[in-house]
Amino acid sequence: MKAFLKIFAAFLIISTTVLPSKAAEPLRVQNFEGGLSFGPTFGLKPNNSYSGKIGANVALDLRYNFPNSRWDIGASVILNDVMWDRYNNDNEFLKEEFNYNTAFVVTSHYNFLQGKKLNPYIGFGFGLSDIYSNNKDRKLPSVGAIFCPTVGIELFYHARINAGFYLSRSGFNSFALSAGFVIGGRPKKAKTNEL
Repeated sequence: MKAFLKIFAAFLIISTTVLPSKAAEPLRVQNFEGGLSFGPTFGLKPNNSYSGKIGANVALDLRYNFPNSRWDIGASVILNDVMWDRYNNDNEFLKEEFNYNTAFVVTSHYNFLQGKKLNPYIGFGFGLSDIYSNNKDRKLPSVGAIFCPTVGIELFYHARINAGFYLSRSGFNSFALSAGFVIGGRPKKAKTNEL
């Protein structure tokens, strides 16, 4: 978590000091956009009995861009799996553990260069997650809250690279990288007055 906060702070500083001043007014963009992304997940180790393995995440997004604003609001359906090798106190292997989040999340992002070909953004999501584990020894509720802070960049209106956390409960928390495509959200063409 400390590493993410350092990355987040550096991203904020770079975005607000290095980006060109002519970006003060966001460009008008198409109101709706959406896309699909996928990538690896890395479990956040809850204690020494866990050894992390690489999992996977897939997300389907839909966003609404507020007119004349850098903010959007949207929703995501997220499938996120966290994989572990479990060990006892003598460091003897016990079993593999697979923990899954299937989440519906309300999201919002701040786009530093809305409408530009390179658009860095920060965002967050909050929602509900259906949680499942193949470890039947764990007493788990069927549904829990999930929080998803993110940073990323949109490239040439059609691609997104994203890094963030999926935070729900111990053993299910993860850091994830993802890449995906975007449809919509391009700058709107200026209307011309016909004589």
